[in-house]
Amino acid sequence: MNRIQYTQQIEKRHYTYFENEILGHLKKLNDFPDNSTKSLDHDFFNEINFTESIIEFNKYLFFEQQRFLEFFNANIEDFVIGLPYKLRELNKAIEDNFKLITHLLKSTQKCTTEFKNFFYKLFRYDNFSMRSIYSCYYEIALKETRSKRFSPTVQKKIVDLIIRDYPELSDLEQDFYEPENSLHFKKKFQKLTEIFCTQKNFNSVKIYETIWNDYILILSSNVTICPYCNRQYISPFVSDNGRVRADIDHFFAKRRYPYFSMSLYNLVPSCKQCNQSLKGSKELQFDGLHPFENDLHTYFHFKLIQVLDDEIDIDIEVDKSISDTTNILEYIELFKLKHLYNYHSNQALDLLKKRKIYSEEYLNSLFLSKDFDVDHSFGSLEDLKAFVIGYPIDENSISSDVLFKFKRDISIQLGFQNNVSSNVDQIDSNLLEKLKKINF
Repeated sequence: MNRIQYTQQIEKRHYTYFENEILGHLKKLNDFPDNSTKSLDHDFFNEINFTESIIEFNKYLFFEQQRFLEFFNANIEDFVIGLPYKLRELNKAIEDNFKLITHLLKSTQKCTTEFKNFFYKLFRYDNFSMRSIYSCYYEIALKETRSKRFSPTVQKKIVDLIIRDYPELSDLEQDFYEPENSLHFKKKFQKLTEIFCTQKNFNSVKIYETIWNDYILILSSNVTICPYCNRQYISPFVSDNGRVRADIDHFFAKRRYPYFSMSLYNLVPSCKQCNQSLKGSKELQFDGLHPFENDLHTYFHFKLIQVLDDEIDIDIEVDKSISDTTNILEYIELFKLKHLYNYHSNQALDLLKKRKIYSEEYLNSLFLSKDFDVDHSFGSLEDLKAFVIGYPIDENSISSDVLFKFKRDISIQLGFQNNVSSNVDQIDSNLLEKLKKINF
């Protein structure tokens, strides 16, 4: 739930990819829009109060499309690598100056589908996908050998590239160099289970230095925990025998805002549960909290409450200093944080049990004890507490592992660490005493 960031290197690679793979397709906006508007009907024209003929409508739309292309080219850097506030500014300008395009994209009329598809395909998000590892090696081998098709020379180059990226395969059997037809060699390649990529070895696999797609973006980002829920790992793995990656959520929905479908800061790595099952095409406030702008966890905290004599529940309390809590409550509800975190009440019980065992006095005596070398193992009492709790106390570590935000909030409530966050209530000593009496 920490704010996530992309590096300048990621920005540069994404911009280069956009220039090479997408920019040329936008020239289709110079085509007269007969095909994309042929299904428009009276319901749509009544919706926008347009009383002229479809021919006149197409003339106006054609003019808008051309102006939109000029506008895009004049603001290409903001469209491609602009931060969310830049995207909001661009969207405001689009809605103010390109009324017909905006109406077509916002309309719920089925007759606008063709135009929406036309506009969406211009930005080629569906092409921003990982190819097989073999095809990557094959493409580079063709380029480096200046070949047009598979040959023994290309085959040898592929093997050399593999050994460069995976030195542990330097003893590949000689028959990998024996001339093969392309199909047989590809099958041999795909049996090499040692050829895979994770964030651990990503930087040493040179083949990906000139390739850009959804997997490479996520591998480059070092985002391993879902920024929306902090409950799920989204660690990527790539091989020709199987692959898995985070979902990429379009914070501003790609079908409603197709011109942002390939905007870098609209691509949020997230878990499938948050993206597909919960958020889907639903939209949070356009001007609201954004994972590339805000530390979402600072706006609320988890707390342990007693619902029966021997049962606990997990509740969520929003920072009382926030004047308008609509957006954060919307976020909490959309991702069902309260309900889903109650599945982790056992984690809270573990912390409660540790609090009963490790009182403040006992922790101090343990830290200062001469019977153990505790003071040399831990630099401070806070380090010892972090060891007992089972996670780093540092707030900046929240996104380093799942449930850290949850554990941190509960440990503050139980008095395991200082009340360092202004949005966390003072410890309710009466509640704490009641909680300690719960039988495990």
